[in-house]
Amino acid sequence: QYRRKDLDNLSEGQVNFVNFLPSVNLAYKPKAQRTLDIDYAGRPVNPTLQQLQPIVTNTDPLNLLVGNPDLVQGFTHTMNMNIRDFKVLKSRFIALWGSLSATERAITSSSFVDAKGLRTTQFVNTDGNYNYNVRMMYNVQAFKRTNVGAQLGTQFNRYVNLVNGDRNVN
Repeated sequence: QYRRKDLDNLSEGQVNFVNFLPSVNLAYKPKAQRTLDIDYAGRPVNPTLQQLQPIVTNTDPLNLLVGNPDLVQGFTHTMNMNIRDFKVLKSRFIALWGSLSATERAITSSSFVDAKGLRTTQFVNTDGNYNYNVRMMYNVQAFKRTNVGAQLGTQFNRYVNLVNGDRNVN
């Protein structure tokens, strides 16, 4: 809960957030040394007091920061999966794991740059921010007491903000 008292404009405000943190873990073990795990976790992303304050921060005259009292709480969903298989007698290990994370109503910046170079930035809520990664590993005994292995993976991140009213996707 945040309480705001603006002495310049003689206004007051209050913002309340409910933090809900769900999590679920499913584990399946069809055989000894073979497992499948799936995890889900959710977490709120609350705006900070500085992001909410509707007061212009002008410590740098070319870069003004304006708070946004209309920001709402974001929420990040994260899902992880992990598959492992180990053969003891062959000394072989195979693993596949990955994760996906997406944020609803992410708090991001919206900047407007005028013709004179003055940048005014305000925080806003937006959708479309997510990231994922996937990895695979294979490891086997090549010689006595010597294992060799390889790992392959990929990762992707997507971040959305606004520049002069246009969506900027990185």
